[in-house]
Amino acid sequence: MSDAGNEEEHRDFFGRSLLINLLRALHLVGVVGLGVAALGVRPVSEMAVFAGILAASGVFIAALDRWANSAYFFQLNGLAVLLKVLLLAAVGYVLFVWDGGEPAAPDPDTRDCPDCKSEIWIDARRCPYCTSVVPPLADAPEES
Repeated sequence: MSDAGNEEEHRDFFGRSLLINLLRALHLVGVVGLGVAALGVRPVSEMAVFAGILAASGVFIAALDRWANSAYFFQLNGLAVLLKVLLLAAVGYVLFVWDGGEPAAPDPDTRDCPDCKSEIWIDARRCPYCTSVVPPLADAPEES
């Protein structure tokens, strides 16, 4: 005879494992998408889409695990998920909120082309992009 007070409560429904696998696949899509956007292969504007996919799928996975096991966040797996969320929040803060101190000083070896506004060497006489003649910096008229 088993004691009902000592048994852990586990709930399940038909298709739960399939749903978890689908959410894990979406979670991986979010991770890969963020990595690709962070490396500059895709535009940074797409980062929000992949971050949303990553966050939503992670929350749904944790919610399903919590629903299936009421003590989930008190066990090692649940504590690891909470630690991961805290670390991701810290990384997100550093990347997107914290300014990191003073901005970098502009490069003194370059200037902008007056015609096409491309960055050119400071001693260039002709723009390599639009091929316009660029006056030397000392001879350039001063703007007031």
